[in-house]
Amino acid sequence: MPRARRAREAANRCTQCHMPKREIRIISHSALTNHRIIARADEALPAKAFEQTTPDLPDLIFLNGTGSRQLPKLTLLQAYGELMAKQPKYRARYLELLAELAEGSPDEPVVQAALGQKAFLDSGPEANRQAIEHLSKAVQLGFTSPTVYENLAEALVRSGQTSAAIDVLKKGVELMPYAPRLHKFLAVRYIDLRQYMDARQAMEKYIELFPDDDFVRGLLRNVESQR
Repeated sequence: MPRARRAREAANRCTQCHMPKREIRIISHSALTNHRIIARADEALPAKAFEQTTPDLPDLIFLNGTGSRQLPKLTLLQAYGELMAKQPKYRARYLELLAELAEGSPDEPVVQAALGQKAFLDSGPEANRQAIEHLSKAVQLGFTSPTVYENLAEALVRSGQTSAAIDVLKKGVELMPYAPRLHKFLAVRYIDLRQYMDARQAMEKYIELFPDDDFVRGLLRNVESQR
């Protein structure tokens, strides 16, 4: 940009040209800054940008990593776990890491939660038993995730332990009061046991926190009709 125009339009700030902003249309009054500082707008990415994988990490990029520093396997497990949800090709590497960590770090809450989730998605009584075992241990080790509490409760229901499932859900609601599905699951399990007063109280608490949920309002009316 010519000097005169730069002084007039950009207050002579380098970042005005070399770190341009663009509007974020889905968020009002927001802009996204491009932090790649370049000399010209059409400047190509350097070759190194396409050569950042390593032999021990061939499909991920470890930003700011050094040649001697490696990511912990637990961190990699979580990374591959998030990736495989959208790209199944990462599942094999995820399961490989999970098997290694189950052997070497069985007392890690994340590992027990992952083992429990894997078993929960399998079918059969033995898989369900393993799901209960691993998810229970993850909870005991302090792992807090709504999904873990939901799946543990569901696994208990599958094995005919609905009262135990209710205890798990109550603990989950206490720890994570703004996890809506925990409240819903708790109300449904109370209904399963025909504990309509408890179901009503659970739904009333839910409505206090999430007043826009018309489905639960309708369910609450149905429960009140059972009184």
